Amino acid sequence: MRQRCCWRAARRGAGGSARAGNIRQNDSDRAEWNSRGTAIFQGIFNTHKDPDPKDAEASSKAMTALFEQEDELEKLAKSGDIDARYWEGMWCYHTGLQYESSFQQHPNEENTRTVMDSRYQEAVKWWRPLAETGVVYAQWNLGTLYAQGRGVPKSPSKAIDLYYKAGVQFRKANDREHALVVLDNMRETDETNPLTKKLCRSLYPGE
Repeated sequence: MRQRCCWRAARRGAGGSARAGNIRQNDSDRAEWNSRGTAIFQGIFNTHKDPDPKDAEASSKAMTALFEQEDELEKLAKSGDIDARYWEGMWCYHTGLQYESSFQQHPNEENTRTVMDSRYQEAVKWWRPLAETGVVYAQWNLGTLYAQGRGVPKSPSKAIDLYYKAGVQFRKANDREHALVVLDNMRETDETNPLTKKLCRSLYPGE
């Protein structure tokens, strides 16, 4: 299974502060997902779907809307909104993947590579502070970037450390499904790492 970033909202503790372990799927938690930052990102993602290329007016309106939504999300992220910061990182990652796909098709276009690298680096910039304060999906996604070497020098050990922190949070929240996905990522990155084995033992205590 190829490591991938998780397209889920940043979960927060009470009062909007990032809090490790507070990832219960209750009504109030789900309500936090209906934040302004999440709504803006959803709008960006929907707008980004290419309109009919034969309809120049629709294409122009879509691009104008896209730029406005991108600016709004970035401003909200810079204001400190946790969900917006998470989704700003996700948008940077998503556009980085698009530039990477273009670069693979046209490997001589160095400008495309430069933009691709800068988008991944921006994703790291947004996700790292969240991961450090315990936002579980930021830990997962930053670990993936370290595992892949996107936006940061490739570092299996740093990837494992971040994956482990996310996996422990999922396990403590009785979210076995996501804990197992994180464990699979850890095994793919370094099956012999002590933290990989430690998370595995906690999820399969009888084996």
